[in-house]
Amino acid sequence: MKGIEHILPTNADVAIIQLGDNFRGAVSEDELQRPYAAMIAALRQSGVKHIYCLSSWGNVELDRYIRAACAAEGATYVDITPIAHDGANRAAAEGHFSHGGVNWHPGDRGMARIAQALWGQVRKLFRVEAAP
Repeated sequence: MKGIEHILPTNADVAIIQLGDNFRGAVSEDELQRPYAAMIAALRQSGVKHIYCLSSWGNVELDRYIRAACAAEGATYVDITPIAHDGANRAAAEGHFSHGGVNWHPGDRGMARIAQALWGQVRKLFRVEAAP
C-alpha cells in the first residue's frame, strides 16, 4: 500500500482497489487495516467520490481487515471469494502456465467473473439495469 502518493492528487470520480494477493506483511489491524483505510481516506480527500475495494483472491484472513477498512471509510466492498474458490476460474484451468504461483491466480474466466462482480456494483452509479 505504499506509493499511493504517486497518483495523488487525482481528478478521478471512481477508484477501484484490489490489493492483498501478494501481501507479505503481518495480517493485523496495524499493518493491513489502518494503512488500507488511510489509502481510502487519501483518495477521498483527493476528491474521489466512489471507491470500490475488491476482496483478496481467496484469503479470508485478509478480507476481514479489508472489509473493516471499507466500512470505516465508506467504500464499497466487493467480495470475489466465491469466484476464487471455483477452480475453473484459476489460471491452472486454462493450461497456459506451469508455475504453481501463476496458476493460483485468476485466469481469463476468473478475470471475467471478477469484472462481472465489480460491474454489479459500479452499474448502480449509472442506474444501469442488470442483464436479463
